[in-house]
Amino acid sequence: MEISIYIIFLGTWFTINYKKYGFNGASFLIALYLLGAILGMYMIFATNMYDAQRLNVSAIIYHCICLFLFLSPIVFITNRYFHSFKLPSSKAIKVLYYTIIGFGALTYVSILPKLKTILSIDDLQAARNMKNYDMLYEEEGGLLGYLGAFGSAFSYLSLYLFFYNLAYHPNKKRLIVLLFVCSLADAVTSLSVVGRGGIMRWILMTLFFYFSFRKKIGLSIRKKVIKYVSIGSLPLIAVFLGITISRFSNRAYPVYVSMFDYIGQSFIYFSYIFDPFYESSFGGRVSFPFLFPNDRLDGFVSEFLWSDFSLNTFSTFVGSFYKDMGFVVTLSLAIVFWLFHLIVYRFNVSPNRFYKLMLYIFFSQMIVNGVFYFQYTSTTKMKTFIVLVVFAILLPIILPKQNKYR
Repeated sequence: MEISIYIIFLGTWFTINYKKYGFNGASFLIALYLLGAILGMYMIFATNMYDAQRLNVSAIIYHCICLFLFLSPIVFITNRYFHSFKLPSSKAIKVLYYTIIGFGALTYVSILPKLKTILSIDDLQAARNMKNYDMLYEEEGGLLGYLGAFGSAFSYLSLYLFFYNLAYHPNKKRLIVLLFVCSLADAVTSLSVVGRGGIMRWILMTLFFYFSFRKKIGLSIRKKVIKYVSIGSLPLIAVFLGITISRFSNRAYPVYVSMFDYIGQSFIYFSYIFDPFYESSFGGRVSFPFLFPNDRLDGFVSEFLWSDFSLNTFSTFVGSFYKDMGFVVTLSLAIVFWLFHLIVYRFNVSPNRFYKLMLYIFFSQMIVNGVFYFQYTSTTKMKTFIVLVVFAILLPIILPKQNKYR
């Protein structure tokens, strides 16, 4: 019953947050990890896919401590400051909208030809295998591909602004539609490699922002949002299900069990990796390759280390750090993350600056989607994020205050 420690910890935290703030974005975040722990327990007791003897109390307690240190700043900010963030002046926000929409358009221009090729293949699993061996289409780099990456990086700022305008400027219908389309850039980019990650990221972040903004959006608008967002995202959901069924249909268990395992395994495999990866294995080269431009680690972890279980499995983003950096560094990183947010938001006289909103959006997507693994190892993704933060700092300076845009 070691895995019940997760359920007690996350269940208690969820109950406290729910009683105080209702089912907001923070409650959704905690509930997501709680669901993962519950499904992990299901996989232990209802299947024979895992060895329950490998569950480790020390590993689970350590995991819970790290999860608290990483999740609690996002929970705190969502509860206290989510509706206090200030967008820049009217002129600056227009520049921001033009930038988001422009880069979003470039993403679609660079990706749609690839999607056309993928959708012309009946077997999506075969398309995935072809992509892995660079046989699906000719890779396009250059300026267009690089600029398209910015559209993908802007996706969740676009999604935030989509809900923001629904809450405060619902009459700006054309802008709202364009922001919604741009929010799908990351999901569409993921489809270009026959992957589900971008679609799952988009779904989880849509739910996170929806529950965060829900009380600010009128009931009639909420009903329309649910209707039109569901219709608008239907093609992506259909492709997501197609990829999922093609990947899981030939396994010993039904597809729904494999889908349960998709989330629940994170709370099992952390125990598996706890002792073998106690010492640092790669010193951050797997999680943060942009810090090691001359010493990159290309390939999967499993290509460099032997294990009696698959290393290309999920163990939450904390597990990704742990396999890379070990016990001490992962815990230290969690403490630094917690202290950083404490200083920048809780003990800062102006926690609502625009660049802090940008930081919050990036870190929240890292944590929300981290129920699986750390998904932001791409050097290009990290570089574009740094550019976005600098952009958020400079934009209000170049086009100063006037009237705050609300």
